[in-house]
Amino acid sequence: MKHYPSEIHFQPFKAGCSQAFNALYKHYYWQIYWMGRSLIKDVFVVETLVQDAFLRLWHKREDIESPQHLVNFLYTVISNECKWFYVRPGNQFQRSLYSFDSFPNYPDYSWGYDPDEVDVHLEDQEKQQIAYEQVKAVTKKCKKKKSHNRLFIMR
Repeated sequence: MKHYPSEIHFQPFKAGCSQAFNALYKHYYWQIYWMGRSLIKDVFVVETLVQDAFLRLWHKREDIESPQHLVNFLYTVISNECKWFYVRPGNQFQRSLYSFDSFPNYPDYSWGYDPDEVDVHLEDQEKQQIAYEQVKAVTKKCKKKKSHNRLFIMR
């Protein structure tokens, strides 16, 4: 019989064990993330909604009845939140619903976030943008040279 993380870590999670929650988070994060990305293309919004889904799971852990209920709860929350994202006005979205400030001690729930740490993804993106601009400039010069050569040959 195959044991899934939701089955292995369910009882400790329900008892409030943060390590069990961390294991569930690591296992289900990408599944829930890609569920959200299939509905919304904005990466930041989906990441925020996934964080919110896991935060709701933590707050409602005592109401979760089984490991399958846990998984269904996550999928239902992310699906509903992605749908509601389009229905609600943008200003209300920013102001109240997904504000981490409304949760007490919200930095405690943000695993892996270090404001002093260098964002490697952002650096890679900047390097790719510079390389793209260089290729674009070289391509533009080659096109001008090629059209200049055509005019020269036609004379």
